[in-house]
Amino acid sequence: MKNNKFFGKKSALYALAMATAALGMASVNTTAQASNPFVNTMTSYTAHINVVNNTNGCVRAYVAGDHYDIAAHTSRSVVIPATTVKSYMASVYKYGCGGQAVKNSWYTTNHNTYQTWNIN
Repeated sequence: MKNNKFFGKKSALYALAMATAALGMASVNTTAQASNPFVNTMTSYTAHINVVNNTNGCVRAYVAGDHYDIAAHTSRSVVIPATTVKSYMASVYKYGCGGQAVKNSWYTTNHNTYQTWNIN
């Protein structure tokens, strides 16, 4: 009878120790994830980019799988979901958007909500 009580208490103590260890490991793991610089913390980030065409030609901005044509000396606002910092390209055309580009310009978003991309 004493052995059964002993093992019962040992089992309860063992279960309590394992539960405490599991909670401790969970808190360490959560802390490690929170301090990890490679964990994406910008899941709901949106960038409002004002694309400004300062050229005499047409600019075609390629953003998030779409393209936007911007006439000479005008601008256009583009809203993009930016879950990570991304690079975007714009092509400058001499006579209208399409054909052979005269120049390509690259833009990389930062963490600011409103940004301006000047294409010269």
